[in-house]
Amino acid sequence: MAVEKASRAGRIRLHVGIAAIFVVIVAALTAVIIWNNHRQASAAAIRTADQLFTVIARNADERMNRLLGRVKATVDAASALPSLSSRPRYDGLSHPALEPMLRIIETQPQVFSVFAGFGSGEWIQVAAPRGDPDILATFEAPAETRFVVRTISKDRTGRRHEYLRYLDRHHHVFGARSKPDPTYDPRDRDWYQSSLADDRAYFTDPYVFYALRKPGMTASRRLTGGGGVVGVAVTLTSFAQFLSKHPASPNATAFLFNAKGEVLAHQDPALAAPIIEGGEAGRPGRAILRQAENILDPIVSAVVPRAVPPDAGLAGMTSLEVAGQTYLLRIGAVGLQLGLDQFIAIAAPLSDFDRHIVQMQERSIAASVLALAIALPLIYLIARRIAAKLGTLAREADKIRSFDLDDPLAVESRFLEVHNLAQAFGAMKQALAVFGRYVPKALVREIVQSGTPPELGGQRREITVLFTDISDFTRIAEGTEPEDLMLRTSEYFAALGAVLSQHHGIVDKYIGDAIMALWNAPSRDDDHVAHACAAVLACREVSRDLAARFRQRDVPGFDTRFGLHCGEAVVGNVGGADRINFTAVGGTINLASRLEALNKLYGTEILVSGEVAERAGAGFLLRRLDRVQPVGVNRPGDVYELMAARPGLTELPAALDASAAQLELCSLWESADAAYVARDWQAAFTAFEAVLSRYPEDPPARVLAERCRDFIARPPDRDWDGVTRLSRK
Repeated sequence: MAVEKASRAGRIRLHVGIAAIFVVIVAALTAVIIWNNHRQASAAAIRTADQLFTVIARNADERMNRLLGRVKATVDAASALPSLSSRPRYDGLSHPALEPMLRIIETQPQVFSVFAGFGSGEWIQVAAPRGDPDILATFEAPAETRFVVRTISKDRTGRRHEYLRYLDRHHHVFGARSKPDPTYDPRDRDWYQSSLADDRAYFTDPYVFYALRKPGMTASRRLTGGGGVVGVAVTLTSFAQFLSKHPASPNATAFLFNAKGEVLAHQDPALAAPIIEGGEAGRPGRAILRQAENILDPIVSAVVPRAVPPDAGLAGMTSLEVAGQTYLLRIGAVGLQLGLDQFIAIAAPLSDFDRHIVQMQERSIAASVLALAIALPLIYLIARRIAAKLGTLAREADKIRSFDLDDPLAVESRFLEVHNLAQAFGAMKQALAVFGRYVPKALVREIVQSGTPPELGGQRREITVLFTDISDFTRIAEGTEPEDLMLRTSEYFAALGAVLSQHHGIVDKYIGDAIMALWNAPSRDDDHVAHACAAVLACREVSRDLAARFRQRDVPGFDTRFGLHCGEAVVGNVGGADRINFTAVGGTINLASRLEALNKLYGTEILVSGEVAERAGAGFLLRRLDRVQPVGVNRPGDVYELMAARPGLTELPAALDASAAQLELCSLWESADAAYVARDWQAAFTAFEAVLSRYPEDPPARVLAERCRDFIARPPDRDWDGVTRLSRK
């Protein structure tokens, strides 16, 4: 009795110790987790902003380098043209350099004008309004003007005259103006004087163009033969548009400035409009760039002074306070490799990035504190009730883990919770004993007792992967009795699984209503792509037949979508300690799944990747639908519809061969797709409409025709790479 009392007293002290240790650990871990989550969440918000700002700044730098680098190359080449050394006569239309200057304008959309100034004060300029009303108004040009040729030349008396000639897209003159005694003289310009002094390409500091009243830059170089300077003018309008189209956050501000504190471009172009100084009747005032203090944007006023000299602002992500609000700021150099002294500033309120995180953290802290307050007394109570038998139950757990299930569980306790836990252990032991009748229990026990887990891992190999899915399965399931649904699904799986096996495929797994199948694993199959294509076509026929039989029973049929991709993956054993499975993992599997889902977008049944189309061979009829980058996939690729087998080129049943209508449809489709790839949206739209007029029930033609209609109304950017990027599965 004394021993039992001592033992009981010892157990009570252990209970208290367990409860106390548990409380301390839980409280400490909770506090650490709350603090660490808060710190990491705040840091994550700033990192996200920093990464986004860095990308925008890098893109701005690349854009400027690309823009001005091409302009520099153009100036270098133009300065060596012998035709440019000729001074303009009369209106310049007979000048030998006119056609090269027009070609420069036509081939480089970023160029506003190409010009040459001469030591005599004479001048020839070719400008492209490109529909800009400001440029048209500057040159007093008709709306249909494609090019303006502006010439300043001297007559026999030495008097200077300005001639404006308006050209159409065929370079034909359809309008003209002339003015005597123009005030413009290229010899007074900084670009002219600097280029004469040094025989190399020269970039001016940004300034406001005399005629256009917009900020820009001039690249110029002395003519090889001397006597003048050739130059190319580019506006910064496209840079301002770039800033407005790529905001870092809803309330972000981005602008371009130089070391003089002048604002060159702003995401709101109206804020950076030049200032007009002076002016007289009949003569416009001088236009100058705005200083930061003249910009009606408090962010600009706060950022530029602390960033000039610019070295002060190039230390990475920083923060500043503006009007009582914390802003994140990054300043990056733009065009540094070209010797430009320009910088981009990107600022956004910190709240744009951490608002939701802070709210989530506050709720998490409140919930954690409440849960801990509730759990503290329960922890002690539970620890006291279960600690007495922990050792016994642990030993029983060891027996169960070793599949030692013969002896009954003998645990008695006056604590109800411990008693229930002991009963649960006993029930689990009995259930495992029953389960042992269905598996080789001795083998399992041997593996467990040896301590050596089953071999996991695999090898990299090229495989073909198929994913299927039943269209609208959720709606069908909701309207069907579970027992009937299970029977019909099993019948469906059995039918498709048999076809896949006949064509050298293996069913990797059933996932709800979907099938994942593999070719070239585990056994080698040198023709796995063709076998997979044949299997999919056969599965489509079986699925259609089965769906028809279901509908004859007055129950919904199963319409199947297929996605097929070929690529490298790791195949082998995967799983956990209690179960392993032979399967394949890698990006190839993900892309096959995405292809199956893309059927919903195009209204198709079978979609395959470009890799499958390339490897399938001449025996199959395919048509290219699009170039797509699904969500979760790192690179874009072509998507094809697998339509049928080509008659006479395979040994497949005739039921899988392409019909005459399918062959005709593909022939019509090729011309439509060629026009689409060439970005001839009108021709592509007309071709897709021709497909629809012949085959009005062709869903891909409707999708592509509608897209071409949108592109005709709103053409994509010139740098669009032709890829349809999806934002959701």
